[in-house]
Amino acid sequence: MSNRITVDILGDWPLLSGPGKGFAYRVSCDGSTYLVDCGANIFNALSPKELFSINGIFITHVHSDHVRYLADLAFYLQFSGKKPKRLRVIATDRIHWHLRESLLETMDLTLDRKRSSIRQIPYEDFFDCVLVGPDPLYYMTMTKLAGCKAPPLAVMSADEKVVSPSRGKVLMHPKTGRLSMLLKDEATGAWVEPECFYDFSARAFYKPDMRDFHDKRCGLRVSAVKKGIWHGMTAVGYLFQCGKSRVFFTGDTAADLDLWRRLAEEAIPRPKTKTRAFLRAPFIVDDIAQYVERTWSADRIKDLDKLYGGTATFHECGGGENVVHTDCMQLEKLWNYAVGAEAVNSSLALIHTPPRLVSRFPIVVPGQQYVVEGGHFVNLKRADFYVKEGTSCRLAYKDVGGKYCISPAKVGGFEQLVCGPWRKTCKGACIRVRLA
Repeated sequence: MSNRITVDILGDWPLLSGPGKGFAYRVSCDGSTYLVDCGANIFNALSPKELFSINGIFITHVHSDHVRYLADLAFYLQFSGKKPKRLRVIATDRIHWHLRESLLETMDLTLDRKRSSIRQIPYEDFFDCVLVGPDPLYYMTMTKLAGCKAPPLAVMSADEKVVSPSRGKVLMHPKTGRLSMLLKDEATGAWVEPECFYDFSARAFYKPDMRDFHDKRCGLRVSAVKKGIWHGMTAVGYLFQCGKSRVFFTGDTAADLDLWRRLAEEAIPRPKTKTRAFLRAPFIVDDIAQYVERTWSADRIKDLDKLYGGTATFHECGGGENVVHTDCMQLEKLWNYAVGAEAVNSSLALIHTPPRLVSRFPIVVPGQQYVVEGGHFVNLKRADFYVKEGTSCRLAYKDVGGKYCISPAKVGGFEQLVCGPWRKTCKGACIRVRLA
């Protein structure tokens, strides 16, 4: 049984790179093959045999550039083979809920074979839904339960008891109609949005069973990770482990260590939460942002070194122009803090990067393959800098003569490439560029 994990980059594009572009990564281990997200055109990247051999798909979040081809693949497996095959989708309960809602109209109605009536196809006929991560201890109920005096919308505990309004509430946004849960955290006394506030390890909101995914045939174990994932919607990362090899995908996240610390430490004064009407109400029509008194718990940033240390990490690095993506400099600060003494046993590659970038870390582009042993990329050509221009990525090396070198002053940080045409080509294997 091999301990190697192989990652093929099927799709990885800058933000707003063009119609139909998205993200998809193939992870292989000893004959088993999985996808992380399905937003790129995998039909161009994989053969029919490879598509049917996919053992499952892990979904980080449901933005269209990460799930754009999920329905297409489910239709393909269901109708194009000799017999229908369900697509195994592996995700947390909340991501499955979002997927079901977003795909309902797309997939559940069609004509019967005689074309004389409409046929409804259950979601489960297309998808084999596998849950990872823990179950929550609380949920929102939409209707009255038999024998229960609860209002139509209220917070319910896992043992089917209505939660007092002084402990939990349901809020509905007046314009979007989106429902959110507001819970009072017992440790801080603050009102919080629990999906955002609590890490999966928090027993105040989640059951203790973490529910990892296991592929016993190849010895692969995959864990859903919420720690340090921050994207403005329900999103998780995935940690793949096979023997001593570890690969971590962050999906999309706005990584900022200083911001995360403030989110975990600072209370937000909310006058609305002190009124008598608020304390009595189980259901409120209003924007939940007006009531959240703390954004994160300390558990969301605790033990980051155990997550990144000794791990080959594919981390989103979208540049500093978009608030829901990671700024280049902030990522380097986070990486240096999180790996610490384990830096020699850890590797970092950048995904979701802008179209022009110079970095001391490898930059992912479609068509590449990464082989991981332990926490390292073992097949990677080393360079002083990695330079991305459009969809091509080159290696760059310091020129001792200094004429066409990467400026030494830029070492230790990421730099946007601001030069014009390439200055000089180095035997086709690398380029030397000058930064302004």
